[in-house]
Amino acid sequence: MSRKSHPVAAILAITACSSIAYAYILPADAILSSVSKRRANIAIETLVLEGTMEVGPNAPHPIWEVLVPGKAHRVEHKLTDKTIVSTTVGARRWTHALGERAERPEIVTDDLFTTFLGASSADPGGKRGLAFCERLKIDTSVVSLSRLDKRVAFVIGAKPWETNKPQLWIDKRLRVPVRLIRVDGSGNVIDQQLHGFGSPVTGEWYPRHYEVYENGTLKSRVTYDQVEVNVPVEPALLSPPSS
Repeated sequence: MSRKSHPVAAILAITACSSIAYAYILPADAILSSVSKRRANIAIETLVLEGTMEVGPNAPHPIWEVLVPGKAHRVEHKLTDKTIVSTTVGARRWTHALGERAERPEIVTDDLFTTFLGASSADPGGKRGLAFCERLKIDTSVVSLSRLDKRVAFVIGAKPWETNKPQLWIDKRLRVPVRLIRVDGSGNVIDQQLHGFGSPVTGEWYPRHYEVYENGTLKSRVTYDQVEVNVPVEPALLSPPSS
């Protein structure tokens, strides 16, 4: 006569198998390579977005953005008395008031949007992503798992609870960056969080909103209300401004 399986033993066995499958974590280079590969596969030519930005206690102001992967990212902040334009081309960023001459550009090496969401080609071996991590002193030998917005994410650089250490979070399913923690030269912890990928408004192309915290205090929040994909964009908008 055959013996019946003990229900508790069966549950434990299933749980053990699930834990083993869940515990397998890709190395950082494979994760970062898959980010660029997925981005290249969805073939974005242009993204045009509209939304609002809140900075501290100030009233929200409209913003307009255009991202052309592999080329440039332009953001216009429409304030009450003027429009501030930020144009990032490669590792250089110009910021100026619309209609005024631009100053010399600043060098930016920690921009999530241009490094990952603005990637237009695959990155075999994750070299671009690894270089990004190296610049921000993110330890790519440490990879763990956590959740943001109830979604599983790879955490590169630290354990999830070590929020004073530089780290990069990558959504496990969509392979997009969802969190970046960096430490500036003064020891301030800057925590940038990208939420709402996969929403009906922004799809997997862009976050629905993102927030920036400094030492645990919310500094700014951007919410996108409209996005257009692969629409024509005037090339002059993406050129470095004349200084």
